[in-house]
Amino acid sequence: MGKMQSKSSADVVFQNESRFPLQFSNALVNHLDSKVESDAIRAASLEEHIQERVAVEIERLRSREREILIEIEKELARKNAQREKAQEKLNSFNLRDEMLKLEENIKGVFQIRKMDDNLLKKKHDVINCLKENEQKPLNCDETIKAFRKEVDLLKDEFINRYQ
Repeated sequence: MGKMQSKSSADVVFQNESRFPLQFSNALVNHLDSKVESDAIRAASLEEHIQERVAVEIERLRSREREILIEIEKELARKNAQREKAQEKLNSFNLRDEMLKLEENIKGVFQIRKMDDNLLKKKHDVINCLKENEQKPLNCDETIKAFRKEVDLLKDEFINRYQ
């Protein structure tokens, strides 16, 4: 079985479509047939080429991953710095001071609403004057001016307190 060669020693004749005989010499056929590179070697070469390309692509992806990680770390550091600045503004001492200021402002608003004794007296004077001079409201001009003056004083005091 293995004693006979599978190659024929005769010239191989191929015919093309135009039916002209083409002949290849034995030397050419033997040269092409005796190529050292077999299918296994070609497959190994192809596999090696594929592995090289995969290794290059993996290295490119790792490089990109490192760049992305660096960008993420920078962004996180920036956000942490912003958060720390915000926390500095909102520490317990600052919050307590701010609450005390707000309480003082609220007390000031309620004190103004209680009205000053002078303002109440001027208000009653205006009301009484208008009742007495029902037909002549211009006679109450002086008492109204005094009332407005008192209101302006309280208004100025309020504005100065909250500036």
